[in-house]
Amino acid sequence: MRPLALLPHPLKLVAVGTVDTDLLDWLGAELDMRYGTRTRVGGVLRLCEEWLDPARRQVSSNPVVDALVELLGARATTEAAWLLGVTEADLHAPEREWVFGEATVGGGCAVISTARLRPSAQRAVLEPSLFRTRVLKEAVHELGHAAGIEHCQTRDCVMAESYDVDDVDRKGTEFCGICTALLRRLQPSSRG
Repeated sequence: MRPLALLPHPLKLVAVGTVDTDLLDWLGAELDMRYGTRTRVGGVLRLCEEWLDPARRQVSSNPVVDALVELLGARATTEAAWLLGVTEADLHAPEREWVFGEATVGGGCAVISTARLRPSAQRAVLEPSLFRTRVLKEAVHELGHAAGIEHCQTRDCVMAESYDVDDVDRKGTEFCGICTALLRRLQPSSRG
C-alpha cells in the first residue's frame, strides 16, 4: 500500500536545542514510510534565552514556532517546504500550562516536545518502544495541524486532542477516515 502523502512537499526535521540524533533519524524514516513525507533531518535551531520562563522552567512554544516560520521562509525554495522542530525542552503556551507541541494551522511549521512523553523507568522496561510511539503520534498530530486539520472527536484518530500522556497512549498513529479525506482535499494537487 502506497503511503498517504501527508505533505506534498519535502519536510525537514530540525533539532530545537539539543536532541538525540538517533531519535530524529528514526522519526524521519517513520514519517517517510508511513506518510510519504520525503523527510530530511538536519539543522539546529538554538533555544534563545528570552524564550525561557525561569519561574516555570519552561520554554514558550510561540516564539519557537515563530522562529521556525522565519527559518522556513528563508529556506522554502531550496531545502524544505515544511519544518518540524523537535525539542527536549518542556513547552508551554499562553493558554496552557504545558503543551506536547504547537503548529501554525495550515502554515507548514510545527514543534513537538519530548519532555513529557518519556515513560516511567519501569514502564520503559516493559514497553521499550513506548517513548518513540508517543513521539511519532505527537509529530503526526502537529503535522496534521500544519497541514490545516483541527482536532478530531474520533478517540483513536491521531488528531484527537491530548491533555496528558494517557490520552496520547489511547489514540492511534493513523488518521481516521474523515481526517484522511480532509488531508487529501487540502493537498495542492487535489485543488481545482
